[in-house]
Amino acid sequence: MRINQGMVAVVAVLIILFPVGYSVLSAVVAPGQKRAGPFPETPKGKGGCVADRTYMRFHHMELLEEVREDAVRKGIRERKGKNGKEITLDNCMKCHGSREQACAQCHREVNLRLNCFRCHLDPGSVREAVH
Repeated sequence: MRINQGMVAVVAVLIILFPVGYSVLSAVVAPGQKRAGPFPETPKGKGGCVADRTYMRFHHMELLEEVREDAVRKGIRERKGKNGKEITLDNCMKCHGSREQACAQCHREVNLRLNCFRCHLDPGSVREAVH
């Protein structure tokens, strides 16, 4: 069976244009759907974050991975941020209220899998379970 070059071109164009068509179709089908912005939550705690907002917005995962590597691989449990505040997931959650607002909402927006809480206890769920 011989494949027609025109047919291959049509299929290639359809594959390339699918994401655009999907976006347009979803906007037409669900026009009133409320969407969160990419950074919906602002820290509520006092004393500031371990680094400035712009750095944390774009590099928080790199920082968390470095802290994890230090703790798990090197045994270094204490690490301070630029403002002298200790970098721990517990300290993050003190200012960032809930996992849903601080983590999950942004990660859904950019389609990334959130897996920190496979190993770490979610402080919000502990408070809910206790009370």
